[in-house]
Amino acid sequence: LHRVDRRQRQMCIRDRNKAVDSLTTRGHHVEVKYFDTENDTNTCKKLCTQEELSNYHFFVGPMFQVNFKILAEKAKSLGVPIISPVKVSSRLLLDNEYVFKSLPSSPSLVINEAQYMGRQFADSNVVLFSGGAAKDKRAAEIYQKYLSNTVGDSIPNHRVWQTNIDNFKRHLKLGEVNTVAIVSSDEAFVSSALSHFYGLQDEETHFTVFGMDSWENFGSIDFDYLTELNVVYSKQQYVDYSSELARNFVNGYRQEYFSDPSIHVFSAFDIGWYFGNMFYESDGDWKNSVSSKPYSGLSLKFDFVKVGAESGYENRGGFLLQYSTKGLNLVH
Repeated sequence: LHRVDRRQRQMCIRDRNKAVDSLTTRGHHVEVKYFDTENDTNTCKKLCTQEELSNYHFFVGPMFQVNFKILAEKAKSLGVPIISPVKVSSRLLLDNEYVFKSLPSSPSLVINEAQYMGRQFADSNVVLFSGGAAKDKRAAEIYQKYLSNTVGDSIPNHRVWQTNIDNFKRHLKLGEVNTVAIVSSDEAFVSSALSHFYGLQDEETHFTVFGMDSWENFGSIDFDYLTELNVVYSKQQYVDYSSELARNFVNGYRQEYFSDPSIHVFSAFDIGWYFGNMFYESDGDWKNSVSSKPYSGLSLKFDFVKVGAESGYENRGGFLLQYSTKGLNLVH
C-alpha cells in the first residue's frame, strides 16, 4: 500500500512476489493485492472506507508515515496486523497493538550493542564516554542502563565536554585491554577521541571501540583509526553476500530479472517470508508467535518486543559490524 513511480512499483511487487513464490513451494496458498495510495491522504482515507479490508491477514505499508498512520487506525479497528517496511516514528506503536516496526530504531540498536558489549567484554576495562551534545544524552542513558545491567555492575557515563587527551586518559588503563563505548553522533568529537586512543595504543595497551549507527555516514575518520582500534558499530540492515543463502538468492534474482537485487528487494522478501510463515504456523495465535520466534533473514533480523500492554511491536534485532585489517566483518 504505497505510491512509487511505475518502475519502482513493479520492482516492489516483484520483490514481494519472490516471498510469495517461496511460501507457495512450502504448500501455502497466498493471495496478494496491491493498492496505490498516491501519497495522498484523501486517497488513503477513501481506500479505508470503500475497500473491503477485513478479509486480509496483514497489511504491509504504506511507505509514507502520514498514510501509514491512517491505515494503522483502520487496522486497529479491524484487528489486523500492519507492518511498516520503512523507518517510522515509535509513537505510531502507542495504543495500537497491531503495528509492527520492521526496522529497529536507533535506541533499539543502542540496546542491542550495549548488551553485546557487556556480554563479550565484561572482563576488560569497560568505559563509557559521551559527548556534550544534547541529542546524545538520551542515547547515553540507554547505553549506560543496558550495559550496566548486562555486566552486573554500575558503569558510569563519563560525559566529555572538551576532547583533550587527559579527559579520556584518566578513565583508561594503560597496559591493559580497554573496551570503550563512544556515544556520540558528532563527527568532530568522534574523530578527536579516536585519534587520542590511536596514539595511546601500543603492544600492551589495546582498544576495542564501540560506536553509533550514525558513524557509517562519517567521511573524515581516518581508516587506520577504525581498523587499529577494532571499531564496532550498529546497523539496521545488512546483507552478508558471502553466505550461501544470499548467493543463491542473488543468482536466482539475476536469472529471473537480469539485474541485481537492491536492499529493498531483500527487506521485501524477509517481511513477506517471515510474516507469511508466522500466520500459517501460529494457528491464529500470532501475538505469542511473533514474540517467541526471532528470525535471521537475508537482510533483517526480527526480534520483536511489545512496547506496552496496549501498544505495538518494535524490532530489537540488528547487526554489529567490526573493522579489522582484513576488512569489515559481521560479528553479531
